Amino acid sequence: MVFVAGDLLWYPQQGNPKITQAPDVMVIFGVPKGDRGSYKQWEENNIPPQVVFEILSPSNTQKEMNKKLLFYNRHGVEEYYIYDPDKNQLSGFLRSGEDLYQIQKRSLQY
Repeated sequence: MVFVAGDLLWYPQQGNPKITQAPDVMVIFGVPKGDRGSYKQWEENNIPPQVVFEILSPSNTQKEMNKKLLFYNRHGVEEYYIYDPDKNQLSGFLRSGEDLYQIQKRSLQY
């Protein structure tokens, strides 16, 4: 079972609707496919997204991206990838223990 969603609000904590994020793409193993208005983690065996992708746009600020990294780190994401279409570059973070750590950036070739 794998659930893949794009731009879907993810609520990691019940009763706290201000804590939310809408990744460009999130992948959750162990959760069945299906239509959802949002991803309420407590209704899905408390399984957080394991993989998250964000695609940079000109409106994204460094502060915003730092907040996203902190959110994904705090809420158990295992892999977090950021694609910069202007630079054709992919950067990523992998969980080791309690934290996400940056891996080497890659320029993509076509």
